[in-house]
Amino acid sequence: MVLNMSPLDVAVNGAQDTLGQVQSPGFQADVFEITYIPPTHVIDMKGSIDGGIFVHPAGTGHVLTDADIGKTVEFIIRYDIPTDYGGCANGVVQNFLCTNLVFTNTGGTPLSLTNVTSEWLTRNRYRVTWKIADGDEQFGSINVIVAGGVGRKDDTNIKNTDFELVGVFSIDTKNPTVGSVAPSAATIRSGVPASGVFTLTVAYSEPMDMTSTPLLSFPNQSLGALLSPTGGSWIDSTHYAQNFAVGTVAGTVTAMQAKAALVFPAVDVMVAGARDANGNLQSAGVVAGVFAVNFAGAAAAAAIPTLSTWGLLLLGTLLMGLTAISQSARPRAKRLRRARARAPSGAGRPLSRSQPSKNPSSRCSA
Repeated sequence: MVLNMSPLDVAVNGAQDTLGQVQSPGFQADVFEITYIPPTHVIDMKGSIDGGIFVHPAGTGHVLTDADIGKTVEFIIRYDIPTDYGGCANGVVQNFLCTNLVFTNTGGTPLSLTNVTSEWLTRNRYRVTWKIADGDEQFGSINVIVAGGVGRKDDTNIKNTDFELVGVFSIDTKNPTVGSVAPSAATIRSGVPASGVFTLTVAYSEPMDMTSTPLLSFPNQSLGALLSPTGGSWIDSTHYAQNFAVGTVAGTVTAMQAKAALVFPAVDVMVAGARDANGNLQSAGVVAGVFAVNFAGAAAAAAIPTLSTWGLLLLGTLLMGLTAISQSARPRAKRLRRARARAPSGAGRPLSRSQPSKNPSSRCSA
């Protein structure tokens, strides 16, 4: 604001002389002039990328995200009165020492802003640029103090003071992470879960884009066809539930196969592919030991051989035949034992060649 009062008139009255007489009122026109020009003042700080995407103000402007890494963001600081270029000769800024910026609620210059450059475009416009980097940080509303010390063009001795701008822009280059994965059953085994549906619920570190879809896998254990994904859905902006159909141990299983049954005391789960509300891809991570698998009992039961109805009939017939043969052989064996017991000693035994005959007719005469 420029205050200009010219000319000014002066009226004088109320004085008394030494004898107590009151003066006659006096008046004189156009005595002097007053012109007051205040220090220069910051109007605003507006930024953009790609020459037209506005990043100001925080809350409605474009948020700087991972998608902007490598681009240049440009801010223009506007002053209401022509300046002395902030003390920089001919408006050339060296090492960003003339008009300084202080970020008041980010712990210093954000890591996502690098390679700063700056220059005076005119006596009312100051430009600052940064190259956007992956600072892995998130600030919803950034406040900036534009340092004072900028003088007027017509009077460089009149300097302005620090001025804070609130909610200038936002940064979100932080990748969301998985906080936890909760199973609907601690151990998958025969009959558990009873519904045949197993659910893993993923908890994220920040609100997510609910149109994106996380991908769950088991990188360190070979579950085969035990778990088949059947679909998932967002419970809310930070929780995603993935359902799996649970397979069963079925068919003929040998003893060797039973030893190799599905038994995993701790199954690791990898989650990847989802994006946060600002489009940043999540950090893929593995959560260790989320649940267990134990189908040893089912495999052992499946290893017991079974017979069909015809097989059972055949086995029964065979057993009956063996029983009949055994029973018919018992009387014959008993008769043989009795006959041997009644025969005289030596009866029924063959003669050996060395034993002489007792029949005299069989001997040769002398």
